[in-house]
Amino acid sequence: MNRSAADASYAVHERAEAAEAEGLTFPTVVTAPASIDNHRHVRMIGMLAGELAAAHPDSSWLTVGDGHYGSDAIRLARHGVRAHASSLTAATLAISHKRGWISECSAQNAERLTFPDSSFDFVLCKETYHHLPRPAVAFYEMLRVARIAVVFIEPNRLAATPLGFLRTLVKRATGRAVMAEYEPSGNYIFRLSLPEIIEMSRAIDLPAVAWRYYNDFYHPRLFHRPAASATEWALFRTGIFVQDFLCRMGLMPFGGLSCAVFKAEPTAAVTAAFARRVIRLRRLPRNLDLAEAAAREPAE
Repeated sequence: MNRSAADASYAVHERAEAAEAEGLTFPTVVTAPASIDNHRHVRMIGMLAGELAAAHPDSSWLTVGDGHYGSDAIRLARHGVRAHASSLTAATLAISHKRGWISECSAQNAERLTFPDSSFDFVLCKETYHHLPRPAVAFYEMLRVARIAVVFIEPNRLAATPLGFLRTLVKRATGRAVMAEYEPSGNYIFRLSLPEIIEMSRAIDLPAVAWRYYNDFYHPRLFHRPAASATEWALFRTGIFVQDFLCRMGLMPFGGLSCAVFKAEPTAAVTAAFARRVIRLRRLPRNLDLAEAAAREPAE
């Protein structure tokens, strides 16, 4: 994708963030913390990123594409870490910072982050990677500024399965638009693929990748209420239970993927935490040719 097309896509997202700041549509993490919608996002962050935060309690985090008032950084900070919220513009982030919801923020283009190498222990990219016009460029930028790992929470690239069409039917029945190949901004919707992430990690000789597939269930007219009813909670939990069952039977692909790409070897605390939460950890084969070449390099 050429630079002009990518910049045009980013310009649309910038205008959208500016419009959101004018509309003051605050996230449920601050307006309705007991809502199902907030629970959904707390659950997504907690299942892998939360375990990393618990194992590294003094760590620093950068959130990328966190344009909804830094809501991801707010939820991360509640795990006891320091979180810097970033998005294309600081329009909503400045409001959130003024209200004391986030402690640090800046406007950042994911393809051209302004931070030095290894500025943060972790980078979190939640439901943003699939919106980027050139995701591979952003992938390596996030790795550059991370010291330990980059964490993705994204829609999973769906494989063909016997009941895969059910998600489309449910989305239509609940009044949700079915995702097309392109967004209104013009960029292609690039869904995350675990095999691709592993290949990109091996290509630059990274030590490990961890992941967990998950399902979510959402209804826009119910799950934003400050106090959900018992019936709504039952609907939410049943929706996830049914999807999980069908996925484990091999009849439907998981809808979401949370994964961590490690730049440093995972600690024993991280390995133990992942084992408790049934998070898969794969240590990648190292490139012996690169190691031998590095060993032959003359000392400076």
